[in-house]
Amino acid sequence: MELLPIRTVYPLGELEMISPWFDNRNSTDGRPGPVSRLPRLLLIVAPPRSGSYLLCRQLWELGYGRPFEYCNPNPLFRSALARFGKRPWQQLIRARSASPTFDSQTFFSCKLQPYQLRGSLDRQIRQVWTPLARSGWLENNQGRLKLELVFLRRLDVLRSAASWHFSLCTGAFDQGLTYTFQRWPMGALLDPEYLNKSLVEYREHLRWLRQAQAAFPLAHRLTHEELLADPAGQLGGLVKQLSPAVDAGTLDEALRFRIEADPSPFRAERQGLLKAIETLIRERDLMPDAEDLA
Repeated sequence: MELLPIRTVYPLGELEMISPWFDNRNSTDGRPGPVSRLPRLLLIVAPPRSGSYLLCRQLWELGYGRPFEYCNPNPLFRSALARFGKRPWQQLIRARSASPTFDSQTFFSCKLQPYQLRGSLDRQIRQVWTPLARSGWLENNQGRLKLELVFLRRLDVLRSAASWHFSLCTGAFDQGLTYTFQRWPMGALLDPEYLNKSLVEYREHLRWLRQAQAAFPLAHRLTHEELLADPAGQLGGLVKQLSPAVDAGTLDEALRFRIEADPSPFRAERQGLLKAIETLIRERDLMPDAEDLA
């Protein structure tokens, strides 16, 4: 079978991802009917600046739900999601679930970062997601939540930490497409005092992830570097886990796409600043435990 050309996919900004344009129709008129197939929960767990936007956009394109940081406490996001009313999780699940073209199973996909909900990942699943399964909003087996769990991390810890500090100083978290939250002033980009504060917090993110991985040793694991080097192979392995009945030809065609490159005219300047921040971390030895946290 002749393969189709690789298609280019538009890079959605964060506010585009939670736009009502992507809500399912008739999604707020009550509980799914008895013949509706309940969506399976797909959690993508990753620390900030680990390449999770890319993975979520790829899964979005493949139809595995509409992954987004639905637990992010950012007021801008909370305001955008307020349209789901008094029962936000139930309505969110109905409005934002989707299924790939080659699988009848629907998925509700949520990207979760450390500390967006309280406690360990295990506790969050028991307190937030398991009750939704018992109430018949998520796929379950006799009340036991059916969960697909994916851990994503970045092997280059120094670059991810530098990117975290850059985002805190600029307010840009999704490739600069949307500006959502700025903690430090722009002048703090190369200030060692502010940088060290960012690194202390980033270490906590990485420790939380390590604890979560230890609690779920059988979960699917990906790294940003592997996903960049072999997107078809890495995504293909994940798809085979999520949709084991997919045939090889259909999967090959579905994976023939790429996310459009960053169109910003300031991309080179951004990369230069990230490199300067990383150099400062090395020169001041601000993160000597980077290899231990990888």
